[in-house]
Amino acid sequence: MMEHRIGPKARNLQSLLDAGFNVPKFVAVSNAEVGMLMNAKGEVMGKNLKEFVSKIEAQFSCTQYAVRSSALIEDSEKESFAGQFKTEMARQKNQLSEAIAAVLRHAYQYLHGDLSKFSFIIQEFVDADYSGITFTRNPLGGREMVLEYHRGEGEDVVGGRVKPLKRGFYWHQPDRNLDLPNFAEAFENFKKIERLFHSPQDIEWCIRNGTWYLLQARPITTLATDQYHEFLFLDDALPKNKKFFLEKTEISEIAPRPTPVTWNLLERIYAQDGPIQRVYARYGVRYRAQNFLKLIGDELYVDREIEIKTLLPSYSYLSKNDFKPHFASFVGIFQTIRNIIALNRISLSRSETLASSIRQKLAQSDRKEEKFEEALRAFLHNYELIFEVNLLAQKAVKKLELAIKKEPVSVAYVLSLPVEDLNIEFDDSDFVGNCLEISDASAFVRFQPLPSSKKEFLSWYDSLPDWKKKYVSPIIDAAQRLNKLREWGRYLTVKNVSRLRRAAKDEGRKQAEVGKKFSQYQFPPRLMSSPQFFVDKPIGVSRGKAQGKLVDVKQIGEGQIGILYTKILSPDLTKYFGNIKGIVSESGGLLSHLAIMAREKGIPVVVNFDLAHAEIKLGDIVEIDGETGAVTKIR
Repeated sequence: MMEHRIGPKARNLQSLLDAGFNVPKFVAVSNAEVGMLMNAKGEVMGKNLKEFVSKIEAQFSCTQYAVRSSALIEDSEKESFAGQFKTEMARQKNQLSEAIAAVLRHAYQYLHGDLSKFSFIIQEFVDADYSGITFTRNPLGGREMVLEYHRGEGEDVVGGRVKPLKRGFYWHQPDRNLDLPNFAEAFENFKKIERLFHSPQDIEWCIRNGTWYLLQARPITTLATDQYHEFLFLDDALPKNKKFFLEKTEISEIAPRPTPVTWNLLERIYAQDGPIQRVYARYGVRYRAQNFLKLIGDELYVDREIEIKTLLPSYSYLSKNDFKPHFASFVGIFQTIRNIIALNRISLSRSETLASSIRQKLAQSDRKEEKFEEALRAFLHNYELIFEVNLLAQKAVKKLELAIKKEPVSVAYVLSLPVEDLNIEFDDSDFVGNCLEISDASAFVRFQPLPSSKKEFLSWYDSLPDWKKKYVSPIIDAAQRLNKLREWGRYLTVKNVSRLRRAAKDEGRKQAEVGKKFSQYQFPPRLMSSPQFFVDKPIGVSRGKAQGKLVDVKQIGEGQIGILYTKILSPDLTKYFGNIKGIVSESGGLLSHLAIMAREKGIPVVVNFDLAHAEIKLGDIVEIDGETGAVTKIR
């Protein structure tokens, strides 16, 4: 005798009902009962069906019924089979028998006659004013709750027959206004449902006369368990009921997961009277030191709202909902205007002086033994030089982008060309690591530029009229030189961090740093108080093409060879260059240190690639173009 079993959909509805949620009346029909309604040949047994329908009507009588599948293979933790089985809606009492028969016939065909895997639900049909679906987390990989809804019957939404309204909300978002009755209570109930089932849920619902009815709940199968745990961590760690905008910037690239000593270095760099403030003052820019560095878990973020006010106090990222800088207040207006003028007046004429200074600093021999405070003072003094190079390099590359915006050569290509009269020699035997992080014990990587053909560049340049050559030539030269000097700045950073590391070791600090355990999480490049999808066009930052399997850092570290997908262009990834054919990253830019090193190595790099919203997934074979920014799946 067959054991009576019902599918997960029916069990989940019963769990919702038991937990006190509003569920329309329903009866779950087991696979054993299905066997009594349809024989092994797929024939509906009319007498049995008639008796069964009479029994259902006696259990609960209603104006209209819905017949929904609840197959044993549906709505599992791994696969949903959503929409694969037939649903019959708004059936009168005299139509119920045929509705059940239609659902059974379809299931028989879909399951190739194996109805032991099938059960179904007979449910009171609610003639809805609104119908919709709630994903307690975005199935594409976001932590926000997503609602899709419209006026009318729910099958139009799940069946794709209408284009529903779509809204997204973070769990602790201050503003959750929506044109649905009693939405605030429903929002909290959706969160409770996720907690009830201990996983993200796909919830179908409807509203009648202001009352919400839950029609089904199933797991979202596209989200991995560790990804869900990241969402839970962020829900707890991020600010509650206030607007915020946190982002991994170029600061995060040089110390993605700062240990305590590195965190202290960063705070000193951006502090009052620190190297950043002194460099800005040299160019007439007033920098108001504020603590805009934030740790989420152990990952480094910049609070963009606080950061922008260090230079432009009248501006805000949060004054509108697009998380872009806007003029927002007359508070600090004079400092804002003064700084805008000063920033625009910054001259690139000091590049030769900076190059000479870096050469001198790198050529100096360090004392093998010194106190940590002495090494720290030297680090902060030298960081003025490093930041000044970075500041001028950003301005130079921006000018280059504008100058050749409509030309057939790309900025990535121009920056990849070697600067023949800009060379440097120094002893790097004591260098350890590749970034600002003091615990980075990887082997120092110093690349020599690969030979790069200038044929394409010269063909374009020679075709220019004399006036334009005269205009673009100094812009190109400045961008190429400062791009190279930025990499020299990394050398100087590593030298000074290695010096700090030796001094820290004498005080027993290195052991404490290396012993720190990092979290397993990989948080997104941007964290905001409300969902905002930035449509950043992928751009190429290191020229060339490459094909291969799209893999993550863990797989590359295990020895796989392919196209690396990463959330951030951190210099410590250079240790994997032997296995990397190309790189696609969610964030980064032309002046990211890893992009500079990749250009020297001839490895193509594309940034602004959002894997969560792309048709391409890890494991796909892809081709990337580091000049155009194209990332293509090879079918």
